[in-house]
Amino acid sequence: MAAEVGDRTAYDAGRAALDARRWHEAADLLDAAAVEDPSGAVLEALGTACFWTDRPDTIAVRERAYNAYRAARDPYGAARVATALAWDHLTFRGEESVARGWLRLAARSLDGQPVSAEHGHLALWEADFALDGADLVTADEQATRAAAIGRTLEDNDIELLALAQQGLVRLLRGEVDAGMQLLEATAVAATAGEIADPAYAGYACCYLITACHEVRDVGRAGEWCAKLDEHCERAGFHALQQVCRTEYAGVLVEQGEWERAEQEMLTAVDVLADKRPPMVAGPLVRLGELRRRQGRMEEATELFARGEGHALSVLGLGAIALDEGRPDEAQHAAERYLRQHAPGDRIGRFRGLELLVHASAAAGDVSGAQAPLQELRETVATLRGGTMVAAAHHAEAAVLLAAGDRAGARRAAEDAVSHYERAGAAFGAGQAQALLQRATGETDVPASERLITPREADVLRLVAEGLSNAAIAERLHLSEHTVHRHVANVLTKLDVATRAAAVAKAAGHGLL
Repeated sequence: MAAEVGDRTAYDAGRAALDARRWHEAADLLDAAAVEDPSGAVLEALGTACFWTDRPDTIAVRERAYNAYRAARDPYGAARVATALAWDHLTFRGEESVARGWLRLAARSLDGQPVSAEHGHLALWEADFALDGADLVTADEQATRAAAIGRTLEDNDIELLALAQQGLVRLLRGEVDAGMQLLEATAVAATAGEIADPAYAGYACCYLITACHEVRDVGRAGEWCAKLDEHCERAGFHALQQVCRTEYAGVLVEQGEWERAEQEMLTAVDVLADKRPPMVAGPLVRLGELRRRQGRMEEATELFARGEGHALSVLGLGAIALDEGRPDEAQHAAERYLRQHAPGDRIGRFRGLELLVHASAAAGDVSGAQAPLQELRETVATLRGGTMVAAAHHAEAAVLLAAGDRAGARRAAEDAVSHYERAGAAFGAGQAQALLQRATGETDVPASERLITPREADVLRLVAEGLSNAAIAERLHLSEHTVHRHVANVLTKLDVATRAAAVAKAAGHGLL
């Protein structure tokens, strides 16, 4: 007989606690219920509670639920749990092959069964795994299938999350405006309560934030991170919260807001290392990129190595090679990255193409830079502005300069600086300004920059580490007012508006 809680069974009380999102209370009640009744339904509910409380036995509990459903000849229950186990193996253990195996078991359970919500949920996860693997063809097919099932069954959770996936696919294929509109619509629906499942509502927002990171849209990312924070705090979904804030931190790095970015990433590392260790690679590689831009190459290399397996790790190590004068290694890294992204994945390929063009230009391989440069141009052809447009002009300027066309390089570099500045991408603006000076024949460090004093150089190096004025003052035993004056002088002498642009320009002239 099931354990009693007042005048209700522990299972009923546990289900009520799940519905109210009282996850720890639900776990305690369902633990008791499972002792008396280890049926598929009870163990499935317990597995859900374990997932929300990040319990290490989540997989063990759900495997018991799967076997119980199989023994009871319940194909739908078995498929639901198998689908959940795929996500568990990926996020708790990083076992992608095992995760895909569970998706295959879910498909086998549903084979020949009338179409149900379980078919829709399985299609959603097939699409998600395909997105993670940069397989946009499969992602689109499965998301389209899930959306159709959701509409047929009038299941908003399935239909809206599928539409979010379709939006991300469209954006990654280069239809940025259309994809973003679809992502925004589904995220608004999710936060308005149209998606009942708190996990699915969070995923809809996270797809949008991922899209913002891909196209380097800090304003939109900031708005939706705030929305996601509210949702995750209500739902207690802290692992997802940190994954998405990591994407946001990546955009903050582009904008030169390095102190905020570092705080976001260090928090994500701490939370995910404790709750979902395989997911910690994301914040590690983005922290590595921050360290690279700060000129802390040894730390950056170590962080990229710790994030091995993440696509951005390969690009990060390639960028370090380029920074250190090894363009051949950088070309190899870019080509390796691009082999993992099919030509139709226009936005996913962008960072690899960008590195390949700059590496080819640095190696003097102007002809080898032409095809990736043309692809960059085609990718941004429909965009009106933003960091990606700036990056394409910046890459073009590097190639033209390598080809000896100083006038063309100057025009492209000016366009790059203009677009970077309008997008608020301070570091990119500083890099483009350094290239512009080389294009205009200022191969030596300009006189104003040579006048940077030793103390100002000390301050600039600490700015590069992401320290605030107060922290720099403490480190150098100066007043905060004095540090502020030194920073202002450096910005004036380098003719830049922001700290990140100063670091980028100083690095370009070897002043750090």
